[in-house]
Amino acid sequence: MAAVSESEPPVFPTRFRQPFGDPLQALCTSYHVGQPLTQLVAGAYIPDTIDMEVIYIAHMPTHALVILNASDTAPADSTPIVAPIDIFAFNKVFNTDILRLPERTFTPTPDCRTCVPHLDSVRNMYAVSLPTIVVHASDPASVPLLLLFALWNHLPAPPPLDPSRPPSPVISSIEIAEALPRSVPSTPPPTPTSSISQPSIAIPPPPTPVVCTGLLATYLLPIQVIEEFPSAPAMAEAMARTCSPREVDACAAHSSKLWQNVLAFAPRDEAILQIVQVAWEVSREASKMLERHYEARRAMRRAARTRQAQPSTPTTPTAAAPVPQATS
Repeated sequence: MAAVSESEPPVFPTRFRQPFGDPLQALCTSYHVGQPLTQLVAGAYIPDTIDMEVIYIAHMPTHALVILNASDTAPADSTPIVAPIDIFAFNKVFNTDILRLPERTFTPTPDCRTCVPHLDSVRNMYAVSLPTIVVHASDPASVPLLLLFALWNHLPAPPPLDPSRPPSPVISSIEIAEALPRSVPSTPPPTPTSSISQPSIAIPPPPTPVVCTGLLATYLLPIQVIEEFPSAPAMAEAMARTCSPREVDACAAHSSKLWQNVLAFAPRDEAILQIVQVAWEVSREASKMLERHYEARRAMRRAARTRQAQPSTPTTPTAAAPVPQATS
């Protein structure tokens, strides 16, 4: 959990819900960058560096993680996902011996400041060039969610619960030069014009939200199911009772894909492994419950149709018993 100063009380969520709408956007916001400016195409060559827009001139990421789809059934037009990371934090929270990063990965020294913001005169904005690390995942769409919760304690600026693009006030070139690392040449960039998208100097961030690893479950299971934790049978029963078969199948598929990414990236936090594993097992058990329920209903309907199709057996009327005669 990110450290919170004593003067700023932590902001607790008012209700149990997903803390971020878009995990990839929240991850980019925490590293003070926007979307990648380099367009990548599936199946094409991945460049050694990728430019990303700078939102705040502050702590920059060291690398751009390019996530490709490892599935054989992946669509040909799937666009690779680019996520900013700090390689030092990444190596702390993931078992890189299992992940096996490419050998060409550039690992800067702790005091290296090669990935610094610069003025891109072509795009009229400030950008940062990041070395690329290419990895393959069975479900690239869920990797940013895994990165966000695994790297949460190491993020330079944890995003607010509802991340939005911060304002871009106009700043002078002197302020920009003072904000850049010392290893950058002392010549300040030209004075920006009003047409250039301006990043803002690092300002005091909003109160750090309290986000625990347990909130990862909100992306995997409905709230009414999570409320039955820690009883897995009760969670599966609640899911089978309150969710439609399509919703259960969607949760099971999402949990299964994220579980495959967990096995591939090998996060060191066992809580993440347990949450994803429980969500997958609960979804699978709920799916089995629904299947047994609907199979029993189908069996009852088949039995009813069988009874209706059988001809009714005519009953032979019995002769009335003779009335006994009174004897004289």
